[in-house]
Amino acid sequence: MRRAWALFLVLALVPACTGDDDAAPPTTSRSDVASGRDTAAVPPALGPLTPDLAPKSLPVQAGEVLRGRPLPTNQWWTSALTGPFTENLWARPLVARATPQGLLVGATTSASASADAIITPFLPALSIGGALRGVEVTGYGAFSVQLSLGRSDGAPLVAQLAQGSPLLYVSVPAGRLEIGTIGGSTTSVERAGDGRLVVRVQSQVWDVVTTGRTTWSNDGSTWSSQSDEPLLLAVGPRPAGAGADWPAAVAAAAARPIRTTTSTLEVDWEAGVVRQLLRWDRPDGPPAPVALLPHQTALAPTRLRRLGRYATALGDMTVVFTDSVELAYPLRGFLPAIPSLALSPADKASALADLRLDMADTTIQGGSYGAAKALGRMASLAELAHVLGAVDEQAAAIETLRTALRDWVTYTGASDARWLAAEPRWGGIVAHPSEYGNSDYNDHHFHYGYLIRAAATLVELSPGDEGDIRATIDLLVADVMGGGPALPPFRVFNAYEGHSFASGFAPFADGNNQESSSEAVHAWEAIARWGLATARPEVASAGAARYAVESAAASAYWLGEHPGVRAPGYAHQVAGIVWGGKVDFATWFDARASAAIGIQLLPFTFGSLYRSDRTASAARVGAARRADGDKLLWPDLFLMEEAIADPAAAARGLDFGPPIEAGNSRTLLRYWVLALGQLGGRASDVRATDAGGMAFDTALVARNVGRRPLAVGFVDRDGDTVATLDVPPGGTVVKRR
Repeated sequence: MRRAWALFLVLALVPACTGDDDAAPPTTSRSDVASGRDTAAVPPALGPLTPDLAPKSLPVQAGEVLRGRPLPTNQWWTSALTGPFTENLWARPLVARATPQGLLVGATTSASASADAIITPFLPALSIGGALRGVEVTGYGAFSVQLSLGRSDGAPLVAQLAQGSPLLYVSVPAGRLEIGTIGGSTTSVERAGDGRLVVRVQSQVWDVVTTGRTTWSNDGSTWSSQSDEPLLLAVGPRPAGAGADWPAAVAAAAARPIRTTTSTLEVDWEAGVVRQLLRWDRPDGPPAPVALLPHQTALAPTRLRRLGRYATALGDMTVVFTDSVELAYPLRGFLPAIPSLALSPADKASALADLRLDMADTTIQGGSYGAAKALGRMASLAELAHVLGAVDEQAAAIETLRTALRDWVTYTGASDARWLAAEPRWGGIVAHPSEYGNSDYNDHHFHYGYLIRAAATLVELSPGDEGDIRATIDLLVADVMGGGPALPPFRVFNAYEGHSFASGFAPFADGNNQESSSEAVHAWEAIARWGLATARPEVASAGAARYAVESAAASAYWLGEHPGVRAPGYAHQVAGIVWGGKVDFATWFDARASAAIGIQLLPFTFGSLYRSDRTASAARVGAARRADGDKLLWPDLFLMEEAIADPAAAARGLDFGPPIEAGNSRTLLRYWVLALGQLGGRASDVRATDAGGMAFDTALVARNVGRRPLAVGFVDRDGDTVATLDVPPGGTVVKRR
């Protein structure tokens, strides 16, 4: 019998708005989240916010309604909170930047590629509002932001910028409105009248529409109007291939401004999907144009009317007409821990020998990233000792986990080496020692993902430790996901793009960015596992939902597995860093190709099997080895990736004893290669219908990390039951196919 929580709402961003004027965006907006956690209270054992933990930037441009509240970091628009003015805000397809000279607006209408980068340049076409004296964020939605633009010579404008919307909406008070064109001799006006301008700037046509009576006058490159009443301005670039229907569509959409944006996620294990509903909230009326990214277009209903496209660094966006879109992300199974497999006597002896060597080093060094990553390594070793029946090594690994995690979650005084602290200005948890900008909210999902997985492993193998760490680990989960009275509604996850961003304040012209897509996926895997280990299926579902969505985006835009995402001229399949405005074959730390590729692979867990395409895995390994030869970074990781494509070839590489990446181990390398040699790849014809199972080419595998018996079902493509595996607490069941 299927459990009642198989279908579960895990994220609902529900804006609370004031103002009911359908002709203008609301003056305030706030988002709340219901994400399944039962605690976000600050545990008393947190440490002090010492000077080294104080963030370098503060939300000084938060509007009055948002001041004193926890606010989102890591978003495409977070620079609007830190100021001065804003950096480039990559809303796709629109790009905007608030400057003292005005609100500059452009669009992602062309992408140029070199061997190592795909760039969408920000070429502003219009300047709205004239000279500005300041900017405030007065509201936000799941993937939109509302800006109050203080003008030097008039009442403020209020701009609503939403991802996916080809139209920027601006509420204009009575008085003068000024729009400048940027492009010099390449600018021409094709039409002026009826409250509309059609402007060609360089090769791009822009529609400018107002809802009130407007007469435009021209003074060189500046157009201005005078109105006795407030009006709404809508500005947008025409997509390629829009055709004759576009002007009417824009005119209709101009009267239906976006008020806010929402996103919901729900997990349906029975159907094997995570459903995401993206909504651009507007007054009633006909569907308006929105633009979808390539992976969204593939997942969206085909019945949507399509009209035109915009070029971006991630491939062409497709324009559809709708106020909401439901995306169905596949969820083919989820194996939360290392399964116990029957090894040959020789293979088991080799694995145990590796384990003894690995356990000779149980030191935990470093800060928010290094020490957390070392705990991730130790968690894997504890699991491996458990499945190999190595009692002494398991006990030693558990003790290391217990001691190190208690060090993180308790503060005992000034001599404490590591602690967590509450940071009140943004609303979040920062870690001491801060590494890689943790105190500036950089990489929290990377850092805390390791700690959360280590905690889940400890609770699985030693349930009595849960009480000592649960409250603080729950707080780390909440920091990454968002939610709770002292935390913002979301942190790293971008609901529209379907992936996380790593920079806390995004102080870059190219927007926010993320380097390691695999560490982002790992964070959601860790949260799902924490929910399973602590018997809270709602937390497990919340993590699993984001795991499915982020792994799809990682596969598309970082691994390049989706058709059409790489512009001609780019010489690679993989991207090292994905930005708002570009794709780089590079990393922050090493120029080698194996660094750009390898950072998309670590850490290896059985949650890494979202990378299941044998051809793509083989291509990644081949590209790294050809580029770097004997200077290959992380050869152990590339052996593990090779095992996805060719386990026998990877097994031969074990004989060479490659150096081991800091978060990896000899034992995990060997066990992973042996496991995929036994099981084959992830199956495409059968899937699990529960958290805890995965179908492979040669076997169905179920792993129970909880404390109660678990029944894991498997179905074929038609939804017919293939098998149901009953798994005892802490156990593994393998059924050969």
